[in-house]
Amino acid sequence: MRGALFLLTCLLVLLAWKLSSNGRDHSPPIIIFEGSHAFNLTNLRTPSSREEIVDIVNEARRNGRKLRVVGSGHSILPLAISEGITLSLNKYRGVVRVDLGAKQITVKAGATLKEINTALDSHGLALGVLSCISWQTIVGAFMTGTHGAAINHGNLATLVVSLEMVTANGEVLRINRDDELYNAAVMSLGMLGVITEVTIQAEDAFTLREEVTVLTLQECMNQFHNMTMSHDNIKMWIDVVSNSCLVSSADKVKDHLRPFPNLWWLNLKMHMFEMTQWIITMFPQLTGQLMPSIIGTPLFFQPNSRVGKSYEIFNVPFYESPQTQQELALDIKDCVKSVEILHQFVHSNKIPVNSFIELRLVNSDKIWLSPNYNRNSCHLTQIIYRPSTETFNQYFYNYFDLITAFHPRPHWGKNFNLTKSYLSVLYPKYEDFIVTKHHLDPSGIFTNSFLESLFTN
Repeated sequence: MRGALFLLTCLLVLLAWKLSSNGRDHSPPIIIFEGSHAFNLTNLRTPSSREEIVDIVNEARRNGRKLRVVGSGHSILPLAISEGITLSLNKYRGVVRVDLGAKQITVKAGATLKEINTALDSHGLALGVLSCISWQTIVGAFMTGTHGAAINHGNLATLVVSLEMVTANGEVLRINRDDELYNAAVMSLGMLGVITEVTIQAEDAFTLREEVTVLTLQECMNQFHNMTMSHDNIKMWIDVVSNSCLVSSADKVKDHLRPFPNLWWLNLKMHMFEMTQWIITMFPQLTGQLMPSIIGTPLFFQPNSRVGKSYEIFNVPFYESPQTQQELALDIKDCVKSVEILHQFVHSNKIPVNSFIELRLVNSDKIWLSPNYNRNSCHLTQIIYRPSTETFNQYFYNYFDLITAFHPRPHWGKNFNLTKSYLSVLYPKYEDFIVTKHHLDPSGIFTNSFLESLFTN
C-alpha cells in the first residue's frame, strides 16, 4: 500500500512539475519571474575587452541612448532592462590574478560566483560569506546587496577591495576602498558606470558543519537571540501556516567532509512542494490543509547534518521553483516583532501563502545604498509561488505598510513598491548619491524608466 502511494505521489509530482513550469503566469504584469526575464535584446552587445566596453559607452553618449548591463538575470525587478543598448559581459569574464599574500582575487566583471569559488579553492582560499546560489555574476551580486547569513559578515559588497569602472564620458576609474567614491560606487545599481573589473577579499579555505533542526514557530522566536548569536552562520525557514521553523546553522570545523545524504530525495521533495504550491494557487481554500500536511511533517522538515567546503554549504542544494519575493532589511531588534505581525496578518486575512519566509542576519556597513547601512540587520524574505494580483499586493505591499515604523529597507533585486520620497527617508545618504550620480552621469545614460522614477531630483 505504501509503495503504491509513493508511486502515485511521484507521478503527481512529475505532472505538477510539467503543469507548473508551463502553466499561465498569474503574477502582476510588472513581475518578472526568475528564469523568464523579458529583456530587449534588439541592441544586445557582448564585448570581450575593456576597449570594446569603452567604445560602446562612448557610442551611447554620442547618440543619446540608454545603456544597462545585464548579468545572470537573477533580479526580479526590471533593474537591468534597457531602453537602448543592453550590455552583457558574458564574454568578459575570467580570473585576472590571485594575490596569495593579500588573499585577494581580481576578476573581470562577467565572472560568476561559481567560477570565483572554484578559482579560490584551487589556491586554498575562499570567500568568507556567500549567498544561497552561485550562478550570479559577481558584479550583479554586490551591486544589488546580495548577502549571506552571518551577523559577523556584511553583504557581498563589503568584500570588494577595489573596482574598475567606465563612466559616462568614457573615462576608466580605479576606485579603492579608502576612496571617497567607494561607498557610492560599490552598490550603485549600475547607475554610475559599467564595472569592468573587481578585486575581492578572500581568506584561508575553511570547512563548515551544517546542522538542520526543526522547531515550532514559537520555539524559534523564543530562542532567536541565543541561536543567532551562537553560530557563525544561521538562517531560518518559517511556514506561518503550519507554524513550523527549520533552522540551518553552519559553523567552522576541522571535521572530515560528510556530504548531504540523499540529495536526490531532497530534490524530489522540492518537486513535491512545488506540486503543493501549484494546487494552492489553483485552489487557495486548501492552503490550511495542504501546507501543514507537507511542511509541518517530517516528510519535508526533518533534521539533517553535513560537513563540506564553505561554498558547498553556503549554496542551497535544492531545486528552485519559479517564485516571487519581497525581502526587507530590518534592525535586528525588530525582527521577532516583524515575524509576529506577519503571522497575525496572514491568519487574520486568510492569505493563501504557499511558501516560506526566510530570516538571515547581516552586519552593518557604510555603503550608501546598502540595506545594511549603519544597521545590523535581519533580512525577512517573503516568498510566494505564482500569486494572484490580489494576493501579491496584500501579502507584500499591505504587510509592508504595517511595519513602516521599523523603516524596512528593500533588497534591490526583489519586489518593492516605494517612492523616491520614502527612499530618502530609508537611506540617509540618498541625496548624496543623487549628487554623485548627476556628476558622473549628467545625461542619465546608465538608467531606465524604473530607476529614473526612484533616483531623479
